[in-house]
Amino acid sequence: MEYCKLQLGCIIIVLYIAFVYYHDSKQCHHRKEKHSKFEGVLFLGLFLLLFDGITAYTVNNLYSINSTVNMICHMIFLVGIDLYIFYLFLYMVSITTKIMENKRIRRLLYIPFVINILIVVINMPELEYRDGDISNYSMGISAYTCFIMAGVYILLLLHCF
Repeated sequence: MEYCKLQLGCIIIVLYIAFVYYHDSKQCHHRKEKHSKFEGVLFLGLFLLLFDGITAYTVNNLYSINSTVNMICHMIFLVGIDLYIFYLFLYMVSITTKIMENKRIRRLLYIPFVINILIVVINMPELEYRDGDISNYSMGISAYTCFIMAGVYILLLLHCF
């Protein structure tokens, strides 16, 4: 529990946002496709916060957690981060531009995502666990590609405008 304080705090904040959103959306009496995409952002964010807490626990208890379980939890978390970044990108593009109406462009936007997922999954066995001052953490190509993915989609988002 000591390694999951940040995640618990974030879950409380996201749950509050979800509560306010659902409370206010009931008063509007209409739902749009863009709202369902926002609900996806909320749900996936909560799921990732849960797995962030799980991986924080597993990486700080390496001797009591099966290494396969640890690797699977990290793979779900890292692939989930990539999925979240990509989904957030699609959400922002869908509410600000009409670029997603072009099937060719839409397919091209999926290429970095698919490549990144393959890199994450293929390189999972090389993921390293390092001792930090306060907590242990995981590093390796699988983790680095998540940061690169965020940069790629931020640049693509800027280019779409």
